[in-house]
Amino acid sequence: MKETAELLRNLIQIPSPSGKEQAISEYVTRRLRRSLVVLQEDVGGGRANVLASLGTPKVVLTTHMDTVPGELPCRLSAGRMYGRGACDAKGAMAAMILAAESAAKKGVEGFALLLDVGEETTFDGILAGMSGSVARLSPDMVVVGEPTSLRLLTGQRGLIHARMRTRGRAAHAALPEQGECAITALCRLVETVRAMPRAHDPLLGRSTVTVTRISGGSASNVVADAAWAELDIRTVPGDEHITAALRRLPTAQVDISCSFPPAICGDEHVIGRLARLLAQKGLPSQPGFAPFFTEMRFWSEKAPAVILGPGNPAVAHSEREYVTVPEVETASALYEEILMQFCP
Repeated sequence: MKETAELLRNLIQIPSPSGKEQAISEYVTRRLRRSLVVLQEDVGGGRANVLASLGTPKVVLTTHMDTVPGELPCRLSAGRMYGRGACDAKGAMAAMILAAESAAKKGVEGFALLLDVGEETTFDGILAGMSGSVARLSPDMVVVGEPTSLRLLTGQRGLIHARMRTRGRAAHAALPEQGECAITALCRLVETVRAMPRAHDPLLGRSTVTVTRISGGSASNVVADAAWAELDIRTVPGDEHITAALRRLPTAQVDISCSFPPAICGDEHVIGRLARLLAQKGLPSQPGFAPFFTEMRFWSEKAPAVILGPGNPAVAHSEREYVTVPEVETASALYEEILMQFCP
């Protein structure tokens, strides 16, 4: 437990908000070079993905090095390691590093560990990898390390981020009929989007539409001549029409910053083997799905991909973010067993 806690603490104590992952990239590169072949892949701005491997990879373990912004001091209390990124996803990173190192010492080959940058923002790390280091890989299975409380997740909803802008005509608020309120128009459009036909999937459930930011107007006594809102839309199979429908909205300018479809692992053989392994370890073996978006989406285009990692997603990004050291140890043993069983 001491080694696990020490590595986890070291990772958390290196600040790595998206766009500032240089220091943690160098740290893990130095460590992994002791036992694996390591490649740094430039992503721009001095930032780099880290790909460590032995042999021809048939299994890929992967997670991200970046965190959301905001300082949160690292501290250990009653087995819980607190700190920014502890849960999302430095617990998984520590577990994967330890698993890869241990497997290498036992002579296991045929696996890779990819630690990338920019996952919390633009996905520029994995997108660079997909046209670079990852493009050269042909794995049989990929495990994406995200906080799942060590529950196997075999699907995730898609993601659309959109900003809607409306224009109106300013007037004195005492004479609203002389103007056109952009905020009122925006609210109607939001309800139009929420009322769009949306699909229901047996695994992923129903898609969701959430207004995450909104702004408009210039003063409390002026009819608003401009307004905007940002939408977070989580899609399921059957929602392919939503992006086009957003672009056709009347009386609004719609900017879509990202649009990624959902992903589902359909390889029952891989899912079955992983479920049996989890059951043997006394862990939940019934697969579930991720309501959040992960890099599983990109990997699923190359190989069967699942999401599995330590940490309670309910505390990710929060001021009480933590992961328990015993759960990270369990995750490390689980990842190592996956490498032992799935690598040739």
